[in-house]
Amino acid sequence: LGAHVSLLACIAALAIAGHAATPLAAARMAPPDVDALVQVRGGLQGSDAGARMLSRGVCDMLDAVGASRAWMRASSAAGVSPWKLFERCAGRDASLLVRRSGDRADWVLALEVPQRDACDLLRSIGGRMHGASRFALPQFGLAGSVSGDWLLVSDRADSSLMRDMLRVASEPGQPTL
Repeated sequence: LGAHVSLLACIAALAIAGHAATPLAAARMAPPDVDALVQVRGGLQGSDAGARMLSRGVCDMLDAVGASRAWMRASSAAGVSPWKLFERCAGRDASLLVRRSGDRADWVLALEVPQRDACDLLRSIGGRMHGASRFALPQFGLAGSVSGDWLLVSDRADSSLMRDMLRVASEPGQPTL
């Protein structure tokens, strides 16, 4: 129930903050069976009540899927606050996608980051590349892939949601959200 309340708070905050008019860019690579997609477009620069409510909702969603501890460790390694790391990553578009998988939530944080910036970001926090597009951040318990201008991050290298997102992004005609 807490995750559903947080999701509703995020949606309400998006509308209040005026971000709801922007299309959900990550939806183009989201498989149709995701349970939630929460988007932050253009970062969270505002200091108004809507932006504060949205930032609380984003933090609640990260807590709900178990991603906040890893994010705190990543920000510490990068030498910046968790919020500054989020602003750096979410400057264009950041979307949290969640799909329930049995009794556990499978989540992917999709960050719209130019490839060169993604490489710099991964290097700054000690990322290890595995092939041309896959990476691992084992010190934080995170893994991911680069797909075009999208940096996809999850807590599992074998994330079925991430695998499905990569398939949808690479194969024309795949059904999306």
